[in-house]
Amino acid sequence: MKISTLTLLLLLAFQFQLEVVASEIEGTEGGRQPQIVCDERGFVHLAYGMDDKIIYSKSEDIGQSFSRPVAVAKIPKLMVGMRRGPRIAAVNNVILVTAPTADLLSFVSTDDGKTWSKATRVNDIAMSAREGLHNVAAIPGQGFFAIWLDARNGKGEVWGAFSADGLSWDDNRRIYQSPNGSICECCHPSVATSKNGDLTVMWRNSIGGSRDMFFAKSRDRGTSFSKAAKLGNGTWNLQACPMDGGSLAMTADGSLLTVWRREDVLYKSSPGQEEIQLANGKQPVVAISNKVPVMAWNSNDTIYVMTDGSSAAAIGQGNYPCLTSDPKNGNVFCVWESSSAKSAIQFLGIESK
Repeated sequence: MKISTLTLLLLLAFQFQLEVVASEIEGTEGGRQPQIVCDERGFVHLAYGMDDKIIYSKSEDIGQSFSRPVAVAKIPKLMVGMRRGPRIAAVNNVILVTAPTADLLSFVSTDDGKTWSKATRVNDIAMSAREGLHNVAAIPGQGFFAIWLDARNGKGEVWGAFSADGLSWDDNRRIYQSPNGSICECCHPSVATSKNGDLTVMWRNSIGGSRDMFFAKSRDRGTSFSKAAKLGNGTWNLQACPMDGGSLAMTADGSLLTVWRREDVLYKSSPGQEEIQLANGKQPVVAISNKVPVMAWNSNDTIYVMTDGSSAAAIGQGNYPCLTSDPKNGNVFCVWESSSAKSAIQFLGIESK
């Protein structure tokens, strides 16, 4: 099925052409919390929640058309909203979708999304992933790594697990425990991988009343992690959870780039460097296109996109953007949840030159 319109943003000399029109992906009306990822072939994989179902669709032509949506699974009490919802990753012609309920469940397709496996529970202690906030990433040539907010010890901690195929998961491992007992209770964690398979995990911490972003790295598929370190020089003293966990991406040389929120201001930051103010807004995400960072966020029911050296461009109405980069062609794709429950998921392809 064809997308009604597709506008490509050209990143020429790091500048945007600001006259842009997003597209609606037909057949996705009412879809919530969309997530996309590109595999090594350049195929775009889309997953989202709709009522009590996880839905999947894909594009094999850089987003000019998407396949008819199919149901991955019907899940009673599927958690959807405020960054809770399905996540998707793909590697070695295997597509993995994870979904939050009282447990974190995974589903696998090995035939380009035509059929899906039965559910596998990722957390090895029942109901320990009941907060529903999680993420997953593909490790090039190796498998998948999932992370989630875990409550098995009575307080929110960051836990993770590796899977070679998405059908079975290694023993769960604790990545981080706050010295104050719990990390930020309702902010989603993030995970990204480098080309050589190194993992980086980011989460919002809670120490001494401050809700700041921390990260840790692993060079052994999540068996062990470095000591947690804070991002940015400032701090956010807050006696509540902002429900906004930021995003991270790995550059071509393996460096880490993060985007996140403090109060109503969005920042980008790399380890050991001072944070750089981007704009006012919420729910920022980042992807790397041909060494150029592309960032998106929502503010007042509007989605904005920008890159280094450009001004922010408003690209449509809605919330909860998701970005992914195409390792084959260098493009970046953005999807987001429409403002209207009756509207389709919004899509924009960004062509990098």
